[in-house]
Amino acid sequence: NCNLSDQWKQNLIVPQSFNRAVEKAKKEGILIHELLAKISNKERVDEILEDEIDKGNLEVKRKEKLKKQLHKILLHPELSSYFESDDQVFCEKELLMPNGLTLRPDRINISANGSVTVLDYKTGDYSEAHEIQLETYTEALKQLGFDRVASKLVYIGETIEVKTMSEF
Repeated sequence: NCNLSDQWKQNLIVPQSFNRAVEKAKKEGILIHELLAKISNKERVDEILEDEIDKGNLEVKRKEKLKKQLHKILLHPELSSYFESDDQVFCEKELLMPNGLTLRPDRINISANGSVTVLDYKTGDYSEAHEIQLETYTEALKQLGFDRVASKLVYIGETIEVKTMSEF
């Protein structure tokens, strides 16, 4: 026979299996993020995955699943052009702002005509904070002299959802 406080405890304690699932999802998200930071164009996927296996950072059995997930992103109709162009690409590069703030966008593509596109990858649910973060990146690039800056949030899950925040 449980008293009221025991019943509350049972309802408030998150099952360990749920915690493990959340941890696994977080680790998977971090791994995808780290792999995307190394991919300047889609031709490098196999090379980067093999390199991660050689370094012991990735199990061979996970390679195909990750490759499929990465291809869903790299071949997405709204994103593929950023991974197959001759753009100058900066992944996870720090931008030091005049006010001392350091920003680190996930990916910046600078085209030959000087236009810039910022991609920011997210593995969780939508948050208004994501939009604010991307607006900060966009404004920072404008302060650095880029007039034409577009930005997109890329939500990575079972499906890939692209939310265009600003266009040229």
